[in-house]
Amino acid sequence: MVGMSCIENGYKTYGIKCLKSGMSMICKRNEVDGVRLSRIIREIINESDDEEILDMIDKAITMIKSTDGIYPKKEIEWLMGISWNKGNKSRYKQDNRRAKEWYNKAITLSENIERRDEIIEKMNKEYQIFINEINKSSIFNKLQRIKEIIKIKMIRKTNKLNK
Repeated sequence: MVGMSCIENGYKTYGIKCLKSGMSMICKRNEVDGVRLSRIIREIINESDDEEILDMIDKAITMIKSTDGIYPKKEIEWLMGISWNKGNKSRYKQDNRRAKEWYNKAITLSENIERRDEIIEKMNKEYQIFINEINKSSIFNKLQRIKEIIKIKMIRKTNKLNK
């Protein structure tokens, strides 16, 4: 493929554009080649930043939902793993909004894989822990703000009394 060749020779931006063009051509055919499409999506993901990866995963999810089983199950598992791992990375960087976005993509993808129930159960448990952490953190932050407001009011009151 031209796109992969460009990437290998240092023309990453041009290579990704070529791969996207190839992806578009595959999607316009009467019979979509799921293996080829998944290979292109994988290549784009391997060479992209997080925003582009999110976009590619959204495209893959759309393809998976709109076609009848043409997208390889192993590739769906790979996308799910990428999404879940990116969610973990964001979570440990304290970027909860982004973590939630990644986790939701992984959970959506998990609905289309083998051994689904077992994996979904594990993911939902971990996701629930994450949501609980966010809620606790949110409550803690609110309490901290209230303490700061009270402190400021006390200082103002003290200043008024000293005048």
